[in-house]
Amino acid sequence: MRIFTADCNVDLVYLTLPAMTRVVVPDGVAMAARKDVHKAGQRCRISGLGHYSRPYCGQPLGRGQKLLVWRGHGVGDQLVAAGICAAIEGLHPQAEILFAGHPGLWRALWKDVPNLPFSPIPEPIPWNVWTGVDYHLILEDMCECDLEADQHCTWDGMLGHAGLLARVDPSHRRPYVPVTDPDREAAAEWLRTVCRLPATAPLVLWQVASSSKIRSLAYDVTAAQVAEFAGRRPDVQVLVTGAGSQVAAFGACAGAEMPPNVAWATPPRLRIFFAAVESADVVVGPDSMALHAAAGLGTPSVGLWASFHPDDRAKYYPGHAPLYRPLPCSPCRAHECGDQPEGCPLYPGEYCRALAAIRPAEVADAVTAQLPPPETSTRNQHPQRKDP
Repeated sequence: MRIFTADCNVDLVYLTLPAMTRVVVPDGVAMAARKDVHKAGQRCRISGLGHYSRPYCGQPLGRGQKLLVWRGHGVGDQLVAAGICAAIEGLHPQAEILFAGHPGLWRALWKDVPNLPFSPIPEPIPWNVWTGVDYHLILEDMCECDLEADQHCTWDGMLGHAGLLARVDPSHRRPYVPVTDPDREAAAEWLRTVCRLPATAPLVLWQVASSSKIRSLAYDVTAAQVAEFAGRRPDVQVLVTGAGSQVAAFGACAGAEMPPNVAWATPPRLRIFFAAVESADVVVGPDSMALHAAAGLGTPSVGLWASFHPDDRAKYYPGHAPLYRPLPCSPCRAHECGDQPEGCPLYPGEYCRALAAIRPAEVADAVTAQLPPPETSTRNQHPQRKDP
């Protein structure tokens, strides 16, 4: 995070910042804005926050005291950091917790959600807001830049950084996932539109890929896994979902050979996806957002792991069944760097070969084991999608 002030109006990607307005922004935003300012022949000032930060390390938070928490871009990252905020609110219910993040995610995740355990605010952080709180907790650069082989579980690392590792019970180390009743109603309509079986059929929601090749399977490998399970269980609706380009790539691999109980579609909004996770019987996917959402909403899940160990992210997630079949290179714990994912460190640009070593039959067995008996399906406990 940096303090940024420009002599001129400047585009900060998400808004136009008036001249001589001091704000706190992520490093990348500050550096990109500086290039634009210099191109315009103007000047700007970028400063570190060392003299202006009051780090939170587990200090008591009483009535009226304020804590500002910041975590950068990434949906799963936001859900985990929101879980940290919720844990702190549980310890200090009289304090005010501000949770700052990218404005796009602020709109998609938190805007208009009632009764949150924190007050969400979008970047850039106004200077009077930054200086008006008692403590700051910066959760960026905790794991995404950690390439060490002995790096922490992300939950243990963040809670330790906040001085709270011994005070937050493992049962409270859960993502916080926003879902409202309008989200549930919209999800029911979306599922009614895209699914092929009646609403009473069990639902398996399958995230097709993560944001990085190092944590994803090639689309044809995922298609083979989906086909294996769906062929075994024609009574189960399988919905493959993800970003639009990912779903389109899956569809190109799936073709006409996919069993008729398989559908693929991208939800209209992120919180509609969360509501679909809440109503599903099982969620399947690689190390990515869907597993965090399932843990926060109490939905059983099957996770596919290789480049990271399951305990790196899902150590405390109840109902999570990890499939981990490491090769000698696993876990490499390699992160994508910059704006473009690098892929496998040994085979740049390619998908993780250890993930591909998980056989379709293993995945089908794990998903089947997570499905409840028909009379206890979780779909009877959540809003139902309507029959066509």
